[in-house]
Amino acid sequence: MQVTTNDVARVLGICLNHRLRKDVMDDIDTGVKVAMAWRRIMDPAAAEKADLARKEAEQRAEKAAKAAGGKKGSWGGLP
Repeated sequence: MQVTTNDVARVLGICLNHRLRKDVMDDIDTGVKVAMAWRRIMDPAAAEKADLARKEAEQRAEKAAKAAGGKKGSWGGLP
């Protein structure tokens, strides 16, 4: 039997998730950070594309909030 990268990807979050906590009382992350790091290692081009798409989405959201007269996190500029 041989271990493949798919096998590693399936158990990665379970095995490494606890290592991300700074304080033992912090909630355990869902494994997103570990999955993102794995993707950066295994497919850097796809990870870079995803990061760029995320940044563009954040910029569009900020622009839409400004156009609505509010600022980010202000519930749409409600008084």
